[in-house]
Amino acid sequence: MAHALEVAGRFDLRHGEAVAIGLVFAAELAAELGRVDAGRVDEHLAVIEAYGLDASLPAGLSHDELLALMARDKKAVGGLTFVLDGDRGVELVTDVDPAAVRAALTRMEQRA
Repeated sequence: MAHALEVAGRFDLRHGEAVAIGLVFAAELAAELGRVDAGRVDEHLAVIEAYGLDASLPAGLSHDELLALMARDKKAVGGLTFVLDGDRGVELVTDVDPAAVRAALTRMEQRA
């Protein structure tokens, strides 16, 4: 997500800012997939906010563009691929349904 944010946002974000937003997105996506609960998402968010970083998606980014950019990521080994939290720890999750990604992006926008 961080690299997609950097490219889609025309590099307006610093890398660390994009990573912070990406970490919260990954938690939201993990929740959407049933890997973690809302409390775990809140824990991720609290860590990012404790460092004074923004966890909101920048306004005006296209979900379609973000999805296309994430699909081209170097970790994309089987469809959309993410490193996500879960009950067994952090794992590589392949072939993620784009609808789940869109739902996580929408939840990110609603947090703003």
